[in-house]
Amino acid sequence: FTVNGIYALLDDAATDDNKSAFGIATSFNVADFAIKAELDILDGDNGAGTDYTGTQFYLDANTSVSDAMSVGGWFLYAAGDEDDAVIVDVTNWDSFNPVWGGYVGGNVVAGAPLSGWGPNSFVGNAGFIGLGLNATFNASDVLGYKFQGVYGMEEEDAVEDFDYMNVTASTKYKVATNTYFMADVIYEDVDSDAGDDDSISLWTQLQVNF
Repeated sequence: FTVNGIYALLDDAATDDNKSAFGIATSFNVADFAIKAELDILDGDNGAGTDYTGTQFYLDANTSVSDAMSVGGWFLYAAGDEDDAVIVDVTNWDSFNPVWGGYVGGNVVAGAPLSGWGPNSFVGNAGFIGLGLNATFNASDVLGYKFQGVYGMEEEDAVEDFDYMNVTASTKYKVATNTYFMADVIYEDVDSDAGDDDSISLWTQLQVNF
């Protein structure tokens, strides 16, 4: 059982723009499940009359069903706001986005296949409530697979109504010592006040560790 406290402050003396974040993160085991949870509260203002706000909660649970396979799921709540400006991080230097659950998407800290959707790219101040289910299967010492399905919606419907869904299939192959080829195929579908859209994208990555 572990608990960690987090505090960050970014204060721009030239513009009086300031952002702060306070968080608590914990990890523990319940029976055969590994549990992780984190709560973050963000605050501040831009020095020109606009207040910042943000509340995010993340819960993750996974378990091994065999030596080669694990399954799990996560829940993400990120509050929206009709009045203040919602922020989801302080500096964006290491953004967290569980929506991209493949080998490649898990390495990408910014951007998204479809118009930047996800918990770090809200529709205005609408916030995000999402649920993901995933599985990892190691077929051999050199070949692995990941699968994930995600459904999400707005938290503050006074700002925006949307339904978001994606399905990811991913593979990782060890080409040589310290060298891996990874590929994600992602299907996304968005229904929102702005219209409906869907996409299929392929992400690839060659990773060499030194």
